[in-house]
Order: sequence, then structure tokens, then C-alpha cells
Amino acid sequence: MLRQLSEFIAASRPDHPGVGAPAGAMPPAAPVVPADSRLDALGALRRQAGEQIALLSLLAIGQHLRADCTQAAAVAFGWSDQGTCLTAEALLDASGKPLPAARARDVLDIIEPYCTNLGDDNEQTWGAYLAPGDPQGQQLLLRVANAAQIREPGACGGDPAEISYGVATIYWYLACEHAPHSDIYVIDVLGLRILIRRRAAGTCVHIDTQDSAQPPLLPLAVEVNNGGENTYT
Repeated sequence: MLRQLSEFIAASRPDHPGVGAPAGAMPPAAPVVPADSRLDALGALRRQAGEQIALLSLLAIGQHLRADCTQAAAVAFGWSDQGTCLTAEALLDASGKPLPAARARDVLDIIEPYCTNLGDDNEQTWGAYLAPGDPQGQQLLLRVANAAQIREPGACGGDPAEISYGVATIYWYLACEHAPHSDIYVIDVLGLRILIRRRAAGTCVHIDTQDSAQPPLLPLAVEVNNGGENTYT
């Protein structure tokens, strides 16, 4: 009786969630706080990083297979016991038969750490390179030939590695024959596109105010080592 009376009194309080609310009404949405925008930006950053980590992990697995086990034409994956990432189960020869365990075990141990980077959170990225290994779809295959076609993010002639945070985006291009002295970094922020790279003698910083999607606020004041500002309009 006392418990029922306590529940009735609690339900009658003005601040009780059921008091004054129409039947079937949804509770009010949680207010947006300043930390929410930072969390959204970091969530996007984590997704972008996860996609690039997946590509690099597949690339590394393929490189190890070509270097450490030339008889392997493919690696067979299954899901880990927790179901959160892949695990390397077997190496297959060109006919699809598993290589002897004694020959495959060392290589499987080498590539297993990369498998932890291939999870259900970036499956859309790595799934494009794997094929079903059995009718039930319990096993997935990465063929060495397919792994060789994966282009490293930022590689010459391909798309850059890209990371965004808030309104800033960094594009990372790996050094190549056209720019051999360093990787190239391009920062796109607040209407400015800033390119930084090394030359044979010195470092080049190029600022463009016309290529960014967001118009910049001009004039542009640039200062190096407290040497005074140069203004550009």
C-alpha cells in the first residue's frame, strides 16, 4: 500500500514526464550544446580515417602475400569470434586449394594484425575488394591480383588522402616524380587553399583565394616570423 501511494505521489509531480503531455506525444528533443558540433566533426574524422586505414590494411596484406608467400593467390577471411572484424583463416593457391598449414601459418600471423582494421564500421570500403568464398557467404576472399590494384590514398595520379575537421580539410599527396622532395599538403579552410611542399632548395607555401568553395574574407594579411604583414587583395 505504501509503495503504491509513493508511486501515485511521484506520478502527480509537475516535473514528472507524463504530466501535462498529450497521450502518445514524443518527449522533447535534447537541446543542442556546443560540444555536439565538435563530436559530429570528430565522428566524420573517425569515419574518414577508418576508410583510409581499411584501404592501407588491404594494400599491406597484398604486399606481404607477394613478398612472403608467392604461392598464395588469395587469402580467405572469416569473422572474428566477436563478429566485429575479419580474421585470416587460410591461404589459397591458384586452384583455390588451401596451402599446407605449416607453410601458411607464419604468413597468416603476419597479416592478422591488419585484419583488426577491417571491421563492420568500414565494411563498405574493404567489401568492394573481397568476394564470397563459399555459397553461404561465411568466407570472404581477397585475391592477390585485386590487392595489387588498390591505389594508396594520396598516391601519384590518384585521389589524395583527405581528412576534414570542422570547416577545414587537409589533402595529402604522396611525393612522386613530379614533386620528389616531399609529400604535398593542401589545407582548405575559411576560403583559402594553402599548399605546402619542399623544393630542391627551400620550402614553397602557395595561397590561393580563388579555388575554395567558400569565398575568403579579403584583404589577406600574411606574416612570417613576426617580420611584418604583407597584404593581398
